[in-house]
Amino acid sequence: MVKGRKPTPTAQKKARGNPGKRPLSNGEPQFSTGTSCPRWLPEDAKTEWKRVYPELTNQKVLTKVDRQALVAYCLAWAEVKQLTEFLAQHKRHTVKTSTTVKAMPEVAMRQAAIQTMLKAAAELGMSPSARSRVQGSGDAGDDPLAKLIAQRDQGKPPKLRAVK
Repeated sequence: MVKGRKPTPTAQKKARGNPGKRPLSNGEPQFSTGTSCPRWLPEDAKTEWKRVYPELTNQKVLTKVDRQALVAYCLAWAEVKQLTEFLAQHKRHTVKTSTTVKAMPEVAMRQAAIQTMLKAAAELGMSPSARSRVQGSGDAGDDPLAKLIAQRDQGKPPKLRAVK
């Protein structure tokens, strides 16, 4: 469990001109993309896959090893949709027994599916706060040590500056 306030996404900080003047994260992931939609997914799950897959690949978030997280998200989304439609058809969300009134089991099933969907979505960086927590290897960027190491690995003499 992550404690404390959810971090502000880096993109929002940049758009606001970085009002806190704290260093911005430049270690955002740069993954290679590509995976395919499983044929066995139900139709509603395939529809959601087709909706989110282009966005995830454009942002280079989805790799072949991340397929299971997207499958879990799409299956949960389809289940939420189907359970919501079911509950809409049955105006009452409770069942009356001889002694008590209980919520229909579909209410709890939908809530569990929503939680699964949200967890899988967070794994894929599909919320602003989740995206700001995703850290990848990135490139050397503005890190002076990483630049020196990269120059050394390329056989170039390092460019050093005097420190006062």
